Amino acid sequence: MVYDPGPVALLVLERHLPGKHNQKDHGHHRVSGSDISGKVDYESLPAEYNVATNHDDALGAIQRAQGFDGHPRVVSREDFDAAVENGEIVETHRGIGPSPFRRDASPEEMAEEYRSGPLHSGIGINGNGTYVAKNAEDAAIYGSTTLRIGLRRDARVISADDLDVQMDAYFAGHPRKSAEHQRLEADLLHSLAGTSSPRARANLRRDYRAKTYAPDRQSRELSVNRDPGRFAALRGYDAIEIPKARSPDNHTEWVILNRTSVIVQEA
Repeated sequence: MVYDPGPVALLVLERHLPGKHNQKDHGHHRVSGSDISGKVDYESLPAEYNVATNHDDALGAIQRAQGFDGHPRVVSREDFDAAVENGEIVETHRGIGPSPFRRDASPEEMAEEYRSGPLHSGIGINGNGTYVAKNAEDAAIYGSTTLRIGLRRDARVISADDLDVQMDAYFAGHPRKSAEHQRLEADLLHSLAGTSSPRARANLRRDYRAKTYAPDRQSRELSVNRDPGRFAALRGYDAIEIPKARSPDNHTEWVILNRTSVIVQEA
């Protein structure tokens, strides 16, 4: 089922809460997010992903509430190179190719959309958001049009491992867990205890999220927070760092949640 959150996607968050900014005035400055996880009207958010567009509408609503959908600062190649040289940013790359979900736009148009258009929150196995790779050659496996994106050094970034710890604590203390949740959680903990491989542990957690899909539907809050991208964005993080050992594509990558926390090279 496809959900359209519409203009009331976040009834509580659309008020002037910390992190909420006017995009026109603040689009080229980093917007600092805050923990708004306790202020969300979860019932107004879609629990499922928009399979028709391959976007996460709930994450998009959270990003708008935080002000994370503002435009990035677009710079010349020379200025981007200087920012890398000065240590102001971490250089990353996003590969873009033809998409069956965006037949209305070429890869070049989708790249320009990230620079100056609306923010689309994609779906990914390590959390929803905008995926970027450390190396251009790694990004190129996703498409020949490569967008050069610099993650600012002052961005609030959380590692995937640290995010797991926060998510485990949140779900362990949630009062609305069903008996099925408790059984699946016990199975996960048992399986995690039997392996030390980062990638295997990440796969176990992804499998666990898939198995909890049905029981999660009993609680919209659980459903929304189950995705790492949504969870991190609700708590004000700008990006999630995925180490090579956890990436299914065997490369270091980030999931960017706050577009105002990056600079982008012009076309």
